Amino acid sequence: MTAFPVRLPQGTCRRKLAASLILALFGLQTAFGIEGVYTNGIGARSMALGGAAVAFPEGPLSALGVNPAGLSLLKDPVSDFGVTASVPTGSFRNRLGDTGKLKHYFGIAPDFAVGLPIGSGPLSFGVGLIPEAGVVAHWRYVDPPGGLGGRTSYGLQENNAKLTLLRGAAGMSVALSRCFSIGGSVGAVLNENALKTPYVFQTQPALKGQKTQIDLHTQGWGWMGSLGMLFRPRDEFQMGLSYQTPMEIDSRGSLTGNASAQLRSLGGPFARARP
Repeated sequence: MTAFPVRLPQGTCRRKLAASLILALFGLQTAFGIEGVYTNGIGARSMALGGAAVAFPEGPLSALGVNPAGLSLLKDPVSDFGVTASVPTGSFRNRLGDTGKLKHYFGIAPDFAVGLPIGSGPLSFGVGLIPEAGVVAHWRYVDPPGGLGGRTSYGLQENNAKLTLLRGAAGMSVALSRCFSIGGSVGAVLNENALKTPYVFQTQPALKGQKTQIDLHTQGWGWMGSLGMLFRPRDEFQMGLSYQTPMEIDSRGSLTGNASAQLRSLGGPFARARP
């Protein structure tokens, strides 16, 4: 993955520019989807450090992403936004000797945050939009026989899978002294899932072992929070601690199935089953 950072000081013209760029980035995200699974850090600097930015949350994006106490480092209003881009590749060979290939889609995911000190006091505030995870996978392969009787195949497949976790967060920090600050954030998380693939039931008593082609779509919301502290006795030395609450999401939607191939493979009265 590659991240491209841009930081803009506050101002009317620059705010309009940032808003236009964000809308453009979300248009690209809608068109191409988010590739990858979990980003290794939030923002270019955090990713360059392998995600180890708890002690160095410079800027509102890193602060809201990993350690909200970092908002106290802001001396002026600042806007941060970044772009994470990726091109996935993959292949596999199943027991039929058929080679499955991952279709190449250029993926792009934006992240954005604004932070500012409140007056001349010890408080700082930030708000942002952060992609926590995302994957869009399109596989093309021949479905190997399986299911009840071991003969069920749905033929050439266009396997599609999608998972998105997008967090909107707001945070605040307080500088308790020149070298010590604490902070917290709370955020709403949007989750979307989609899956279209042949599936063999594993545990459901009445359906265990049966194979069907499923089409799943769900959407839901969840909440999560974070707490952090930052200790900076000298400009060249600082340490931090951060804690994120577990993320619980209530995701609901629809699941449809096509069991025609499984029924036909059983023969008898099911031999002429149609989708």
